[in-house]
Amino acid sequence: NRFQLGLNIAQIKQYTLIHNIDSIALAYSYVKALHKEFSSPQTVLFVGMDFLAAEACVIRFSNESYEILSYESSSKVGTQSINSLILQEVEKNAKRLLQIQDGLEMLPSVYPKIYPKVIECRNRYSSSCSDFSESISGILENEAFPFVVEFESLSERVKEEGLCDAFCEMVKQCLEKTENCKLDAVLPINRNVLMTPFLTSLNALLKSCGQDISFSFLSES
Repeated sequence: NRFQLGLNIAQIKQYTLIHNIDSIALAYSYVKALHKEFSSPQTVLFVGMDFLAAEACVIRFSNESYEILSYESSSKVGTQSINSLILQEVEKNAKRLLQIQDGLEMLPSVYPKIYPKVIECRNRYSSSCSDFSESISGILENEAFPFVVEFESLSERVKEEGLCDAFCEMVKQCLEKTENCKLDAVLPINRNVLMTPFLTSLNALLKSCGQDISFSFLSES
């Protein structure tokens, strides 16, 4: 209803609504199909994670068309869950480094100032890095606020909260709908799924399903 209201305000009478999966398929296949790069049909698993949910879809491409073979989503895992765990790690390490007992709720201005760092921390969350560390001014009176997250500790929390299990269960259900057809590629819808614990869990799942393929941080390119 809000979308329709926006169209009315903008005086737009005709439009084509493209759903998320179709936009993913079009974005991936347009140039490849244009240059006839699909010498044979190619089956691709796409995985992604937004603020409230994660999603997975399997799409088969050819030079003439694409077919969505399966789709699954899960509200049990999303970046809001990761953000919350990052903030908990920041609070734990801030207490240790500043030698204080109070939590971040005692600093009302802290959240808007450190939230961009939460996103940056999440984006750098890979096997090639051991931690994320920044000093943020303007929060404490006499010293910089320590934004420190140890990725090994964060990985443990992600697994303990069952986020990897929820993510892999979603992908497994998506693959089962296709009767575990052979995949030619696994690609990210967005970089949120490139975090180490999800990469590791997904690769283990693919192996258990008999898929001779792996998903890596380099998949982003």
